[in-house]
Amino acid sequence: MAKLINQVVDVAVNEGITEVLVHEACPVDMESLHPEAKLIRGAKTFYFDESFVGIAFVGQGITGSVKKTKTYRPGLVQVRFNDNEVDEITIACLYAGHFGIPLLLAHGKPSAFRILKNFLPSLVIAEKNIKQVLRKGLKNPQKSQIATMHGRITVQFHFANPLLAEMHSIFPKVRRIDNCITSISSKDIKEALFSYCSTGLLVAADWLY
Repeated sequence: MAKLINQVVDVAVNEGITEVLVHEACPVDMESLHPEAKLIRGAKTFYFDESFVGIAFVGQGITGSVKKTKTYRPGLVQVRFNDNEVDEITIACLYAGHFGIPLLLAHGKPSAFRILKNFLPSLVIAEKNIKQVLRKGLKNPQKSQIATMHGRITVQFHFANPLLAEMHSIFPKVRRIDNCITSISSKDIKEALFSYCSTGLLVAADWLY
């Protein structure tokens, strides 16, 4: 994975990018990582603001099996924003879109981006040629702009069993609507992300399995 990340960092640095943050989604060998890369390890959420030039996904679905492109914890079967199925890649893109941050590179297995393509039908997935695709994205970022969700968002959590739904319903503002389903109303995409990271993922923690 470090080799793939280093290709992205090489292009970014050569194109004048002053800071490259790497949000670790799977173990990365720090000793092999590009010296200009800043690794974010153990983060509970995504960190974006208007200063970002763009975001890139590297090695999605390559380091492990992708089953129905779900990237949640084991106890979380499905998440929906306003009745649209989302996964962590899609949530990250919707949040980035809130700040006007373009998606410059989507690299990995096509199955890893299945849900995102429902929001970005024209998405081009780079299975190879990382550097070439990223250079094009950096030169014309307007073509890579991400749409976001505006207004209130109902976040719906589909858990693997009733116990998790019951535990989740203890959180403030969380409403249990079915045996294994809960929901929470968020005023915007930023609050929806917070609801997803701070309540849903917390309840579906790996230690319960």
